[in-house]
Amino acid sequence: MDIFKKYTRKALSSNRSRTLVTIIGIVLSMALLTAVIEGAYSGIQWLIRGEIETNGKWEAYFNDLSDSEYETVKAESEIKQMAVWKQVGWAEIDSKNEYKPYLLINSISDNFTDMVAVHITGGRLPENDTEIMLPNHLASNGGLIYKIGDIINVSVGKRMAGDKELTSFNYLNSEREESIVDTTEKTYTVVGFYERFSREIEDYACPGFIALTAGSADGTTGAFVTVKTPSEIYEFFSNIGLYKSISGKVHNDLVNFRGTVRNRGLQTVVYGFATILAVMIAFGSISLIYNSFSISLSERTKQFGILKSVGATKKQLRSSVLYEALLLAAIGIPAGLIVGCLGIGITLYCLRDAFSGFLNLSTVQMQLVINPVALIVSAIICLVVILISAWIPAGRAVRISPVEAVRQNKDTKIKAREVKTSKLTLKIFGFEGMMASKNFKRNGKRYRATIISLFMSVVLFISASSFCAYLTESVDSSVSDGSQMDIAYSSYGSETADPAQVAEIASG
Repeated sequence: MDIFKKYTRKALSSNRSRTLVTIIGIVLSMALLTAVIEGAYSGIQWLIRGEIETNGKWEAYFNDLSDSEYETVKAESEIKQMAVWKQVGWAEIDSKNEYKPYLLINSISDNFTDMVAVHITGGRLPENDTEIMLPNHLASNGGLIYKIGDIINVSVGKRMAGDKELTSFNYLNSEREESIVDTTEKTYTVVGFYERFSREIEDYACPGFIALTAGSADGTTGAFVTVKTPSEIYEFFSNIGLYKSISGKVHNDLVNFRGTVRNRGLQTVVYGFATILAVMIAFGSISLIYNSFSISLSERTKQFGILKSVGATKKQLRSSVLYEALLLAAIGIPAGLIVGCLGIGITLYCLRDAFSGFLNLSTVQMQLVINPVALIVSAIICLVVILISAWIPAGRAVRISPVEAVRQNKDTKIKAREVKTSKLTLKIFGFEGMMASKNFKRNGKRYRATIISLFMSVVLFISASSFCAYLTESVDSSVSDGSQMDIAYSSYGSETADPAQVAEIASG
């Protein structure tokens, strides 16, 4: 078999132009497959990073746990990591917002920021039970302005309605039939400010502004957890919630982006589009690479006939063709992987600001995330495409007899009057068009291969354009309500706004 390998290598080196064209075709096919698959994977990872930056990496949140309920959750063997905030108590403040008259003080654990996103806008986190961090909307929504170093004196206690203790999920009723009891005087030093938590963590109808402190507390507990098997997060949550009467929520967006079995909607869309594009690229690559191998074998048909006449078997000839395919693949696939990663990496880098604007997070930028599994899948798909492209013309080459191979009368068949062209062709397309028409008729296979290649190119272009259009429409619909407005203003409760004042604010 070594003689056939040497013969194959010599045939490749003797026609460097054709070999280079074939390698370029393999590189382009591999680069396209890599770009599509890695682009889809990088997009999913970007969404995951954005969600973690916005809300944290917790996968389930159990709220307002009593001491016994907290011990029940803590004892679950499926829990991988846990962070908690424990309620210190409620304090009545001079809030200008009549629907938020309280300060809800929570003591956070040391690893709280490892699990929950706390966006610090000034200062630092509290380190003991005499320090406090306040939310920004205490000033903007509550009308109470503090600065770092200010001292706050509050009476902290339980929020009660009769003999019932109220939680953050018990909203303020219009009669205000509640009070703060069992109060303790506390003094805090303001050490920092943070952006308000998202709705995933904080109920915006809660009547208290959530302030963070550290140290001991004896109120209810909120537990943020991650689990050892994220794909089973819903089963884990249901087991605790249904059978042990503990309330809470699953971090739906995060587990959805990660492809949890219960809700694969986003990954199905993204990877579905990627799969369709990959299949279309594969078909286009087969037509391209097949054409290269077909031309190569047409040129080597006479050589194959000579080899068959001296005893070469069909298996040896076919193995020679497959060896050529593997040799070209060994050069083209690694080069295609590099080109594809560089191409999609540069593309994502150039569009990083546009993607950051979509999530409204300047700190989370789209970037290439290399997935070894995705690269291996791309390489396998490309290798299969190359082998299929080589196998088809190889079968045709080894089936013909030695005499036919030497004569090469199977490659170009011309029957009487087949190459004759009409005068209309000459009149419309000129002499060049007439010669092109005759050339097509001399070798119909190459003509059909060219047509198929052009067809696949058009299909790929239209499909990619449609994909971009649908993606743009989906993004637009997800960030707007279709009203075409630039600025929206809403008033709540008894608050009223002067239309002229609102217009002045918008125009300024």
